[in-house]
Amino acid sequence: MEEIFREIYIADIGTLLWGLMQTKAKDMWKEDSFTGDPEGYHAGSYFLKKIIDFQATGAKLTIDLVGHSAGSIAICELVDAVVKRKMDIKFRHVIFMAPACRCELFADTLLKNRDIMEDFRIFTMSDEYEKKDHLVPVIYPRSLLYLISGILEKDSFDAYVLGLQRHISGMVPYDNVEVLNDIKAFVEEKGHIVYAVTEPGAAEGHISGSMKHGNFDNDKETTLDSIVSIIK
Repeated sequence: MEEIFREIYIADIGTLLWGLMQTKAKDMWKEDSFTGDPEGYHAGSYFLKKIIDFQATGAKLTIDLVGHSAGSIAICELVDAVVKRKMDIKFRHVIFMAPACRCELFADTLLKNRDIMEDFRIFTMSDEYEKKDHLVPVIYPRSLLYLISGILEKDSFDAYVLGLQRHISGMVPYDNVEVLNDIKAFVEEKGHIVYAVTEPGAAEGHISGSMKHGNFDNDKETTLDSIVSIIK
C-alpha cells in the first residue's frame, strides 16, 4: 500500500504536511531577531526567556515535559535549543507517549544530553498492537507511526521512529544499526520504556492500556494515572 500511495502521489501530500509540522516544532525555538518583524519572534524562545527570568528571582522551579506523538519532536528541539544556547535549564521528568520523533533526532538531542533530565520514560504500544491499530481499515491496516515511518518521512522509507518497538528492540533487521542499539540500551535501563498493553500487576508508573495511537493522552485509567504518579 505504501508503494501505491507513493506512485499515485498521495504520499507527497502527507509528506508535505508532516514536514510542515516538523519545521514548526523546530522553528518555535529559534532565537528571536528584534527587527520589528513579527516573523522574528518565536513562542518557544519567549517561553525559555521567561524560565530564565523566573529562575533569576531565586524561586524554585521544577519542570516536567510530557509530549504525545509529534509533541516528542517539539521536546527534542527544545532540548537542542537549551543545550546549544548553554541555558541553565534542567528538566525533572521527560515523558513521551507514542513518540513520533525520528530515532536520530532523539539520539542527537536527549540521548546525547541525558544529564539535562533526571528521569525519562516512554509509553508506547508493542508491535502487536501497532499492527492492530488500523489507521484506515483495509486501505492502511497499520498505525499512524507505521505511516510516518513508511511514507511521511521524505528522505527514507522505513524511517526509524522512536515509538515503534520494532525499531528499538534489537529485532532483525534493525539489530546492526548503531543508533538503534544505543537507544535500545538506554530505554531498557531502569524501566525507561513501557509497552502497552501491560500485564496485570505491573508496577505503579509503568502501566498502560492504550491500544490505539490516539488513546495515550486520554487513557485516564492506566497511562495518564501512570504519568500522574511519576510526576507526584
